Amino acid sequence: MNNWNGMPLLRFRFRWSLGVIFFVLSAFACSAHGQAVKIMTLGDSMTSGYRQYVSYRYDLWFQLMDAGFDVDFVGGNITTDGDPNLDWYPNYLTTFDREHQAYSGYRTDQLVGIARVASASYQPDVVLLWAGVNDIWEQGAAGVVNARFGLRDIIGGIRAVVPGVTILLGQIAPYDHANSEYVEPLNDEIAIIASELDTPGSPVILVDHYTGFNVGSMTWDNVHQNRTGETWVADNWFEVLASILPGSEPFSINIGHSGAWYNPDTSGQG
Repeated sequence: MNNWNGMPLLRFRFRWSLGVIFFVLSAFACSAHGQAVKIMTLGDSMTSGYRQYVSYRYDLWFQLMDAGFDVDFVGGNITTDGDPNLDWYPNYLTTFDREHQAYSGYRTDQLVGIARVASASYQPDVVLLWAGVNDIWEQGAAGVVNARFGLRDIIGGIRAVVPGVTILLGQIAPYDHANSEYVEPLNDEIAIIASELDTPGSPVILVDHYTGFNVGSMTWDNVHQNRTGETWVADNWFEVLASILPGSEPFSINIGHSGAWYNPDTSGQG
């Protein structure tokens, strides 16, 4: 991964002040009023699922359930782009929350209007935004530019209808196919977007799905995640969510990093 402004791109970049941390936790408490925190997963086939694969959403849901978090996946879709292998996902039709807002093959510009309408309808507390791979797949270098504006427009549209939303913005995973040389330039742009659009009232948290991802062992077609890759991606989202959701326990994933986040409920830990 390239450096940005001379600083290494950390796996999770938490650049929050203590005041922002308290805002996130209090916003969840105020918006939920004892109800589940609503999480909308938004993106392309890496989120919707493709062929026999359901995507990271399956593993993430059960990680959150096993950890005791009160969450609700929201969105207008309940299917994948294909027929999930129920041997791999035994609880897909029963206890798994299938709702999402992702569309196989969509570029960021195609998600702008969808994201705003869905956010107005479902009022998510948290959005997991992971998109941009189709931009560069189709358009190469121009796709980096397209995603730069598309992601900003998506975030702006969501905030227009849910002003206090928290957005987890994912960098895309490596792949081995058309225009893959533009993955790193796109991820550099995504890091800049997260830094520039992060606000105290509506945090944008960068989540790195690039560093450590192995195309050979974590994809089934050199592009889409296999079960190993899905679990790996779910782990990344979970580590961040587990640090900000109500009832979270202290995590030390960023100890030693500049500007590391820490749980304000735990005195003296950082």
